[in-house]
Formats: sequence, C-alpha cells, structure tokens
Amino acid sequence: MGQRLAATLSHRIVIVAIGVIGAVMWMPTPSAHAASDGATAREIILKRGCHGCHIIPGIPEATGTIGPSLKGISARRRIAGGKLKNTAANMRTWLKNPKRVKVTIMPNVHLTESEIETLIEFFGTL
Repeated sequence: MGQRLAATLSHRIVIVAIGVIGAVMWMPTPSAHAASDGATAREIILKRGCHGCHIIPGIPEATGTIGPSLKGISARRRIAGGKLKNTAANMRTWLKNPKRVKVTIMPNVHLTESEIETLIEFFGTL
C-alpha cells in the first residue's frame, strides 16, 4: 500500500512540475515584453510627463517622487490610492481621467486609447 501511494504521489508531482514548466515557458518575460512594448511605453511616458512624478522600472528618466512608484503595480490589489480594484478596465478609467475617479494631483494628460492600451500592457510587466 505504501509503495502504491508513493508511486501515485510521485506521478502527480511529475505532472504538476511539467505543467508549471510549460506555463513558465509560455509566459512572456518582463524584459522581453518590455523590449518590444517598452520602447513605445517609454515614448508615451516621456512625452506625457509621467516620468516627472513617478519612478517607473525600465525607464531611467522616471525618477519622480510626487506620485507613487509604479514598481510592482501589476501585483497590487488596488490602484488610485486604494479607490479602485487593479483591473485593466479600472486602470483604463484611471488613466483616461484621474480626476473623475477621485480628488488627485495627477493630471489628465489626454492619453489616446492606443496610448492607454500600451501603458496598461507595459504596466502588466512591472
């Protein structure tokens, strides 16, 4: 009975390990993802002035401290000072017009829909 249980458990462990390895292999790496989309995101961040208020990993010019650091933003449960759940739809709302969400010093920099989508995709790598 003990050998049978051990064989079953080791079989399950191998299956889980293969599944995890497969999932990791298909996940885009932040550095590779940022290389293709990060250049565009970087251009938007510099053009719209985001770098003046936020620290943003991968953007050396982004050294601002007025707003929160965006390091680890993809792992946060909430955004906009805790006002919204961290979802793509809520991030879109926040980036489109922050002052409609809450009283904030973050300005509406009039991002286009395309710019918002690029930033959301880039923030997903942070």
